[in-house]
Amino acid sequence: MNYLLDTNILLFYLRDPNTKEYIEHQYNPFGAANNPIISIVTVGEIKSIALQNQWGGKRLRAVEELLNKGIIADIKYTPILEKYAEIDAFSQEGKSKKAPWELVPETWAKTIYGLLLLLPLLMPGYSPPTMILIT
Repeated sequence: MNYLLDTNILLFYLRDPNTKEYIEHQYNPFGAANNPIISIVTVGEIKSIALQNQWGGKRLRAVEELLNKGIIADIKYTPILEKYAEIDAFSQEGKSKKAPWELVPETWAKTIYGLLLLLPLLMPGYSPPTMILIT
């Protein structure tokens, strides 16, 4: 199974042993039979969190080890990037403007994964072969 791992899932692996154990038991995304996919957006978010929180060498090594266990996926589908830019700009400007895309709930305003979930609407006939783990 392919698993697309959201930033919060990786943070559980780094910060919360109980939730990490639950995810491993329930899904085992890093298991030999599975493909853990980590978006390049998630890589940037994790590294930003590390900088913001001034993580030390031990924690930074843990981040790199975790990232090295996954397949880093670049996002090259232009409509997704364009919609992400619209949604992110809207979320930064506040709620005074009309949402650029009514199909995206407010809770997805800062995540690319919400758009990935909508790929079937953007690409008729597309069926993603991936389970997306998000919190």
